[in-house]
Amino acid sequence: MSVDSPTSEGDGSPGRVTCSLCGHRLGSAGRFASFYPTDDRSAPAPAAEDGVVAVCADCTVEVDELVDAWAGHDAPPVADEWSIGAGYRRVAEDCSFCDRAVDGDAVLGVEYFDREAAYGGGDGPHANFSLCDGCATVFEEFLDNVGGDGGV
Repeated sequence: MSVDSPTSEGDGSPGRVTCSLCGHRLGSAGRFASFYPTDDRSAPAPAAEDGVVAVCADCTVEVDELVDAWAGHDAPPVADEWSIGAGYRRVAEDCSFCDRAVDGDAVLGVEYFDREAAYGGGDGPHANFSLCDGCATVFEEFLDNVGGDGGV
């Protein structure tokens, strides 16, 4: 996982991280989502250049509601011969949201974790999900609306 992104204002210190969705400071209850797309898909637009979205406590409420309905799985296998996104395709047979088979389709791997796991080396909440291309598009639209006019 990486928290070195524009959302951290360049220094990676937890106190300076801002929410990618609304711009507020992350706070102690913040979370991060790292995105690992297969080669035939891209990360959601709100993600920083390194594929990370920081989510403040206010926005976390809405994101947690959605993510809690997804079926998580083990961390993906990592190997030199394939990307991390391809590892998310390998570890999951079905989309974490709609249960459609993901074999051979574009997949968006999502690693969702709290700030203690990111900065404190703690063992806080952490989950991995694989989204099919259709659900990844819906998730991106959802993120575009969290913390803005359509969200909290």
